[in-house]
Amino acid sequence: MLEVDRAAPLPVKPVEVLLLATFHFAQQDTTKVDVLTPARQREIERLAASLVRFRPTKVFVEQQPYFAQKRIDSTYALYRAGQWTPRRNEVYQLGYRIAGMLWA
Repeated sequence: MLEVDRAAPLPVKPVEVLLLATFHFAQQDTTKVDVLTPARQREIERLAASLVRFRPTKVFVEQQPYFAQKRIDSTYALYRAGQWTPRRNEVYQLGYRIAGMLWA
């Protein structure tokens, strides 16, 4: 049996992960919360700014790449160019916004 020295330092720094869960912003039963109102947009901006302070190196969104990767790539590029306004969707409202703030 191989014995492991648990007091020995690990060879690499552990990865820090921050996982954010939200409700689906465009879901029909959540229409009482309109994320596109100016007040909600300010809240989302503050949330995004606080998440950016974590300094993530990657931003993952809940989408199936097989079906959505081309749309994500194209709409994100348009968003970065200021030619596309995010709709009621947490991927756009948070994912694109956070990535855009990090890699502006």
